[in-house]
Amino acid sequence: MAIKNYGWDINKVKFNQHLFASIKPYGYNDILPEDLREVTVTGKVLSDDESLSASWESALEGSSVDNSLSTTSALMQTGVYSRLFEVGQKYVGKTLISEHESLQVFRGVEPLTLNVTLEFVALEDAFLEVELPIQYLYKMATPLLNDGITESVLTVAKNFMSGSATVKSLEKYFGDVPNMVTLDYLGKRFVSKYVIESISTSRDEMKLTKEGYSIRREVNLSLKSYRAINRDDIIVKANV
Repeated sequence: MAIKNYGWDINKVKFNQHLFASIKPYGYNDILPEDLREVTVTGKVLSDDESLSASWESALEGSSVDNSLSTTSALMQTGVYSRLFEVGQKYVGKTLISEHESLQVFRGVEPLTLNVTLEFVALEDAFLEVELPIQYLYKMATPLLNDGITESVLTVAKNFMSGSATVKSLEKYFGDVPNMVTLDYLGKRFVSKYVIESISTSRDEMKLTKEGYSIRREVNLSLKSYRAINRDDIIVKANV
């Protein structure tokens, strides 16, 4: 089955191909719903920002002798001891806290976050170039939920305990979470899958075809990598 691209056809337009982002759904266990198979959405990037944050903390903070003898240390540092002992004057303004307590310890890394604004413009067909891309983006970002087992929890529990429930018989109670997506972005690609966290779209003025299709729309997407980005996921091509 041929891949169907909705949005911009970068092979037809004369723009720099690196100005575009292509988003394609990726199924769990390589299984996609029928209406998302072989679908790609391509939008022109108007603006974007990326952020990647790692968690570091001074894990040794508070483990010093100063912390164990906090009252004594405070009395020495503030000069109270100097009123009682002449030698106490030498320790006014001193601390037992060492520089080692400020050492930062790596605690983890957040997934890469990407916020991007995509533009869709009708050059030949407003439905295929503007309306359908947005509809498919919503499809990629939304789940397919069933009734679950809330109403049938006793029956399910009874069947499960008796051994009559099988994985097959329980499948009808499970819904599908939103699909992951892969991303070709500005001519580069992080070796990772993404999830769409949010979609928003607006228009400054109503420009519609006679069929009611938008002629131009901007879509704001917030994506997050499905897992943390590893060093080897970032492919650096240095020109030396």
